[in-house]
Amino acid sequence: MSNYTIAVGWSGKDALLDTDPGKVISGADFNTEFTAVRTAVNSKADVNGSASENFATNSLAATTATVGGETVVTLDTPQTFTKAHTTSSETVTLASDQTANLLNTQLFIVSVQGNHTLSVSNMTAGVEASFLIKNTGAYDVAFTADFSFIGGYNPTITSGSGKVDLIRCVSDGIKMYCSIDKDLT
Repeated sequence: MSNYTIAVGWSGKDALLDTDPGKVISGADFNTEFTAVRTAVNSKADVNGSASENFATNSLAATTATVGGETVVTLDTPQTFTKAHTTSSETVTLASDQTANLLNTQLFIVSVQGNHTLSVSNMTAGVEASFLIKNTGAYDVAFTADFSFIGGYNPTITSGSGKVDLIRCVSDGIKMYCSIDKDLT
Protein backbone atom coordinates (compact mmCIF):
# COMPACT_ATOMS: atom_id res chain seq x y z
CA MET A 1 0.00 0.00 0.00
CA SER A 2 1.26 3.43 -0.84
CA ASN A 3 0.22 6.85 0.38
CA TYR A 4 -0.36 9.69 -2.05
CA THR A 5 2.44 12.22 -2.33
CA ILE A 6 2.42 15.21 -4.66
CA ALA A 7 4.45 14.43 -7.79
CA VAL A 8 4.46 17.84 -9.53
CA GLY A 9 5.78 21.02 -7.88
CA TRP A 10 2.61 23.07 -8.45
CA SER A 11 3.37 25.84 -5.93
CA GLY A 12 6.59 26.80 -7.74
CA LYS A 13 4.52 27.81 -10.77
CA ASP A 14 2.60 30.40 -8.72
CA ALA A 15 5.64 32.67 -8.32
CA LEU A 16 6.36 32.75 -12.06
CA LEU A 17 5.22 35.62 -14.29
CA ASP A 18 2.21 34.93 -16.49
CA THR A 19 4.45 35.21 -19.57
CA ASP A 20 6.94 32.60 -18.27
CA PRO A 21 6.61 29.34 -20.28
CA GLY A 22 7.28 27.41 -17.04
CA LYS A 23 3.96 28.66 -15.68
CA VAL A 24 2.00 26.60 -18.23
CA ILE A 25 0.48 23.41 -16.88
CA SER A 26 0.73 20.64 -19.44
CA GLY A 27 -1.31 17.51 -19.90
CA ALA A 28 1.83 15.59 -18.89
CA ASP A 29 1.78 17.39 -15.50
CA PHE A 30 -1.82 16.32 -14.92
CA ASN A 31 -1.06 12.78 -16.10
CA THR A 32 1.89 12.50 -13.68
CA GLU A 33 -0.21 13.78 -10.76
CA PHE A 34 -3.29 11.65 -11.50
CA THR A 35 -1.10 8.57 -11.96
CA ALA A 36 0.31 9.14 -8.45
CA VAL A 37 -3.25 9.50 -7.09
CA ARG A 38 -4.44 6.36 -8.91
CA THR A 39 -1.49 4.32 -7.62
CA ALA A 40 -2.16 5.37 -4.03
CA VAL A 41 -5.93 4.78 -4.25
CA ASN A 42 -5.69 1.45 -6.06
CA SER A 43 -3.18 0.09 -3.55
CA LYS A 44 -5.57 0.64 -0.60
CA ALA A 45 -8.09 -1.98 0.50
CA ASP A 46 -11.71 -1.50 -0.46
CA VAL A 47 -14.21 -1.18 2.37
CA ASN A 48 -16.57 -3.96 1.29
CA GLY A 49 -15.77 -6.30 4.15
CA SER A 50 -14.97 -9.29 1.93
CA ALA A 51 -12.51 -11.88 3.24
CA SER A 52 -10.08 -11.04 0.45
CA GLU A 53 -9.62 -7.56 1.91
CA ASN A 54 -8.35 -8.87 5.27
CA PHE A 55 -10.85 -6.98 7.41
CA ALA A 56 -11.61 -8.42 10.83
CA THR A 57 -15.25 -9.15 11.53
CA ASN A 58 -16.92 -7.74 14.60
CA SER A 59 -19.21 -10.72 15.26
CA LEU A 60 -18.31 -13.34 17.85
CA ALA A 61 -17.56 -16.92 16.84
CA ALA A 62 -17.97 -18.70 20.21
CA THR A 63 -20.41 -21.61 20.36
CA THR A 64 -20.46 -22.37 24.09
CA ALA A 65 -18.35 -20.76 26.76
CA THR A 66 -18.50 -19.12 30.15
CA VAL A 67 -16.50 -16.22 31.51
CA GLY A 68 -16.53 -15.65 35.24
CA GLY A 69 -19.54 -17.94 35.56
CA GLU A 70 -21.52 -16.02 32.93
CA THR A 71 -22.57 -17.56 29.61
CA VAL A 72 -21.02 -15.98 26.55
CA VAL A 73 -23.64 -14.47 24.25
CA THR A 74 -22.89 -14.67 20.55
CA LEU A 75 -24.08 -12.06 18.10
CA ASP A 76 -25.59 -13.26 14.85
CA THR A 77 -25.04 -9.97 13.06
CA PRO A 78 -22.35 -7.32 13.40
CA GLN A 79 -23.37 -4.53 15.76
CA THR A 80 -22.99 -0.81 15.20
CA PHE A 81 -22.03 1.34 18.13
CA THR A 82 -22.42 5.09 18.05
CA LYS A 83 -20.84 7.80 20.14
CA ALA A 84 -22.30 8.06 23.64
CA HIS A 85 -24.19 11.23 24.37
CA THR A 86 -22.71 13.43 27.02
CA THR A 87 -24.78 14.59 29.96
CA SER A 88 -23.61 18.21 30.12
CA SER A 89 -25.63 20.84 28.31
CA GLU A 90 -24.60 22.92 25.34
CA THR A 91 -25.58 26.55 24.85
CA VAL A 92 -26.92 27.52 21.44
CA THR A 93 -27.17 31.26 20.82
CA LEU A 94 -29.82 32.12 18.24
CA ALA A 95 -28.33 35.44 17.15
CA SER A 96 -28.31 33.79 13.70
CA ASP A 97 -29.63 30.49 12.31
CA GLN A 98 -28.04 27.61 14.25
CA THR A 99 -27.71 23.82 14.13
CA ALA A 100 -27.72 21.70 17.30
CA ASN A 101 -25.30 18.75 16.92
CA LEU A 102 -26.98 15.76 18.57
CA LEU A 103 -23.61 14.02 19.03
CA ASN A 104 -22.54 16.71 21.51
CA THR A 105 -25.27 16.44 24.15
CA GLN A 106 -28.91 15.67 24.86
CA LEU A 107 -29.68 19.04 26.48
CA PHE A 108 -29.45 22.31 24.60
CA ILE A 109 -29.89 25.67 26.34
CA VAL A 110 -31.15 27.91 23.51
CA SER A 111 -30.74 31.65 24.06
CA VAL A 112 -33.12 33.31 21.58
CA GLN A 113 -31.68 36.68 20.55
CA GLY A 114 -33.64 37.26 17.35
CA ASN A 115 -36.08 35.63 14.94
CA HIS A 116 -33.93 32.75 13.66
CA THR A 117 -34.09 29.08 12.63
CA LEU A 118 -33.03 26.05 14.69
CA SER A 119 -32.06 22.77 13.01
CA VAL A 120 -30.34 19.56 14.15
CA SER A 121 -27.52 17.42 12.79
CA ASN A 122 -26.39 13.83 13.41
CA MET A 123 -29.88 12.53 14.09
CA THR A 124 -30.12 8.78 14.71
CA ALA A 125 -33.04 6.58 15.71
CA GLY A 126 -33.64 6.52 19.46
CA VAL A 127 -31.86 9.79 20.22
CA GLU A 128 -33.65 11.93 22.78
CA ALA A 129 -32.97 15.63 23.10
CA SER A 130 -34.36 18.50 25.12
CA PHE A 131 -34.23 22.16 24.17
CA LEU A 132 -34.62 24.71 26.98
CA ILE A 133 -35.71 27.79 25.05
CA LYS A 134 -34.85 31.05 26.86
CA ASN A 135 -36.29 34.11 25.14
CA THR A 136 -34.47 37.42 25.54
CA GLY A 137 -37.21 39.53 23.96
CA ALA A 138 -40.22 39.42 21.68
CA TYR A 139 -38.60 36.84 19.39
CA ASP A 140 -39.72 33.60 17.78
CA VAL A 141 -37.92 30.47 16.62
CA ALA A 142 -38.52 28.75 13.28
CA PHE A 143 -37.90 24.99 13.48
CA THR A 144 -36.73 23.16 10.35
CA ALA A 145 -38.54 20.14 8.91
CA ASP A 146 -36.28 17.99 11.15
CA PHE A 147 -38.78 18.77 13.93
CA SER A 148 -42.35 17.48 14.09
CA PHE A 149 -44.66 18.86 16.79
CA ILE A 150 -48.01 17.68 18.12
CA GLY A 151 -50.65 18.75 15.64
CA GLY A 152 -48.05 19.12 12.87
CA TYR A 153 -47.53 22.84 13.37
CA ASN A 154 -44.44 24.94 14.00
CA PRO A 155 -45.09 26.23 17.55
CA THR A 156 -44.77 29.83 18.61
CA ILE A 157 -42.53 30.09 21.65
CA THR A 158 -43.53 32.24 24.61
CA SER A 159 -42.69 35.85 23.79
CA GLY A 160 -40.94 38.19 26.18
CA SER A 161 -37.66 38.68 27.98
CA GLY A 162 -37.00 35.93 30.52
CA LYS A 163 -39.70 33.59 29.15
CA VAL A 164 -38.76 29.89 29.12
CA ASP A 165 -40.22 26.96 27.14
CA LEU A 166 -39.13 23.32 27.18
CA ILE A 167 -39.15 21.18 24.04
CA ARG A 168 -38.61 17.42 24.44
CA CYS A 169 -37.92 15.28 21.37
CA VAL A 170 -37.21 11.70 20.36
CA SER A 171 -35.98 10.70 16.91
CA ASP A 172 -36.85 7.84 14.58
CA GLY A 173 -33.71 8.65 12.57
CA ILE A 174 -35.65 10.82 10.10
CA LYS A 175 -37.47 13.36 12.29
CA MET A 176 -37.41 14.66 15.83
CA TYR A 177 -40.91 14.11 17.28
CA CYS A 178 -41.43 16.82 19.88
CA SER A 179 -43.72 18.18 22.54
CA ILE A 180 -43.52 21.64 24.06
CA ASP A 181 -44.23 22.92 27.58
CA LYS A 182 -44.75 26.67 27.38
CA ASP A 183 -44.17 29.58 29.74
CA LEU A 184 -42.35 27.77 32.56
CA THR A 185 -41.38 31.04 34.26
